[in-house]
Amino acid sequence: MRALLALALLALAGCQPPLTEDEKAKDRPLGYELRSTGIGVPASALEVSFGRVQPSALNAIEKLAGHHDEMTYDAACGAEIYHFRDGLTVTIRQGSFDGWTLKPGTRPEAGLRRAGVNCG
Repeated sequence: MRALLALALLALAGCQPPLTEDEKAKDRPLGYELRSTGIGVPASALEVSFGRVQPSALNAIEKLAGHHDEMTYDAACGAEIYHFRDGLTVTIRQGSFDGWTLKPGTRPEAGLRRAGVNCG
């Protein structure tokens, strides 16, 4: 009876039990590798290639880079621009992943700074 009461109070209080390690890992980005053909999985031939359609392109990129912080729209280019915390910017035009840019001063290990079609 006490356990049931404690569970009810917990539910009413809006508290949630702490996340398990598996739940935390699901939200942790895998990391990514910037390529002239898209954004790749490190140490793998797998990648999110230019031309991949929305929403699967952005969903896949977010698994690698984490959730984007902001989305802006570039009317002149007709593109959605997704901004990520680490300086990565992804361009989605006409429903497909068309390019990426990396802000200067971020990820010094990355050789490339932009690839594909970029706006803004």
